[in-house]
Amino acid sequence: MPTVLRKDKIAKHFTDAVQRYRAGRLAEAETLCRQLLALAPDHGQGLHLLGTVALEMQRPADAIGPLKRAVAARPDQPVVHNLLGAAYLQLERHEDAGKCFQKALALKPDFAEARCALGVALAGLGRQDEAISTFRAALAANPNLPHAHFNLAGIYAQRGAAEDAVRHYRQALRLEPGNAVSHHQLGVILMREERSEEALPHFLEAVRLQPEFIEARHNVGVALAQANRWDEAVTAFEETLRLQPHAVEAHYNVATTMLLLGRMAEGWKEFEWRWQLEGMLPYRRKFREPQWQGEDLTGRTLIVHDEQGFGDTLHFCRYIPLLAARGAKIVFECHPELLKTMRLSFAHEQLEIIPRVPSFPGTEGLPEADYQVPLLSLPYLFGTRLDTVPAATPYLRADPAESRRWQDRLAHLPRPRIGLIWAGRPTHAQDPDRSIRLAQLAPLAGIPGVSFVSLQKGDAAAQIATAPAGLAVHDFTAELADFADTAAFLGAIDLVITVDTAMAHLSGALGKNVWMMNRYMPDWRWMLRREDSPWYPTMRMFRQSKAREWDSVIARLADALRIYVADYPGCVEQ
Repeated sequence: MPTVLRKDKIAKHFTDAVQRYRAGRLAEAETLCRQLLALAPDHGQGLHLLGTVALEMQRPADAIGPLKRAVAARPDQPVVHNLLGAAYLQLERHEDAGKCFQKALALKPDFAEARCALGVALAGLGRQDEAISTFRAALAANPNLPHAHFNLAGIYAQRGAAEDAVRHYRQALRLEPGNAVSHHQLGVILMREERSEEALPHFLEAVRLQPEFIEARHNVGVALAQANRWDEAVTAFEETLRLQPHAVEAHYNVATTMLLLGRMAEGWKEFEWRWQLEGMLPYRRKFREPQWQGEDLTGRTLIVHDEQGFGDTLHFCRYIPLLAARGAKIVFECHPELLKTMRLSFAHEQLEIIPRVPSFPGTEGLPEADYQVPLLSLPYLFGTRLDTVPAATPYLRADPAESRRWQDRLAHLPRPRIGLIWAGRPTHAQDPDRSIRLAQLAPLAGIPGVSFVSLQKGDAAAQIATAPAGLAVHDFTAELADFADTAAFLGAIDLVITVDTAMAHLSGALGKNVWMMNRYMPDWRWMLRREDSPWYPTMRMFRQSKAREWDSVIARLADALRIYVADYPGCVEQ
């Protein structure tokens, strides 16, 4: 082909490819680019365009080759280095991406977009401090760069610097008000800070902008729940499920919201979705036996296995005798720390109580059975409703001899004796909301005639050494090795005051008087707007009226304790 005609054909292919690209006809643009490159393999602009098209078609791996050749053909073009870096970035090849962005910046130091992208690469390499400096430098070059604000906000959110994150998300939205992801992320930060009323409009706007944005739609429900707009929250979760029937978090939140509202029949059914939650994966087990679904158990063997924390086991082990009454041989596998308590409480010839097998979450070592069932599925399988909760207490027992021993040991302490627990397990997801410091119980100091006794375990027990003035707390916990020891000890205690911990369940299951200080967003089992519990007849709840505000709760509790002490019948033994 004559050189002139060849050049004309190359030029026409390139012009036509650019036109197709600008018209959004990417496949046609790609075809024309390849025809051009068949004639001129080192055509820098054609290689550049082909790489651009591949990126826009979400094929970053296909963009690498053309863009590397484009860089070789046009090494002085910072935009090509930047585009190659973007391809590496999409492939999470952060180190390669960073080198490309640095080459682009060497050619054009004020290239704000490349500097912003370099910040993303640095963040991907875990070099967050450098990433922050780089994003700030990008904004110095171009204050109106929304992605720099967005990425800075993301790092600040990871670091728990909520106000900095909020400020930068707001700046990103000022520049790009139609960015659904920015609206959603700002809503997430605000909701974490218990600012649900501020978060809700951002989630709603994200949904308006992207109706299929399932996570944002789900968070509409979460924000409504956090704002105590529970019925609206259920509607929002159900709308999420209409669009995505297998949205696990939405199913779980429907379940817990229904249970909070006392709609147990619906709640327990949805609660079975808990097994699909990412956080439940460590507890999922591969049993040989099918899961019991309510079949006749006469002459059958059923393995019941606990699944989560101590409190859950103490709460729902009440169903074990109901199962044994159905004529089955029951094998109850539970936490080793609970083994003695369970054996003391549920002695039955058709009931064997065993510790978790060493292979947990494996099943090697379990006896053969006809069926298996998770403990927390029993309320669903028994069709438990608010009016059929098996609430008879005590359903747990302590060793009588040990209880008498503790009565004698504590005889020198005036009554009433009040057990205190102010903190739960610090690794619990909601622990910052449920636990307090002993110092916050200072309003209990000075109430006459009371003996305070610690039931607190773990690091928080050290706070006894700096207890508030007038709040003398006697501590025998070093002698309490397991729940059976603690159950026996509680025989010498008149009233337990606790935050939401396993001790609330143990006390209630033993039929002890227990006062629980409950957080604003309670666990699903404690329901809403109640001072009592359908699960534990001897429980009284003192609830927060707003998130993370304990002073009014403790003030009400102190007033109630003064009345309790005034009405206490002297030294009459229980």
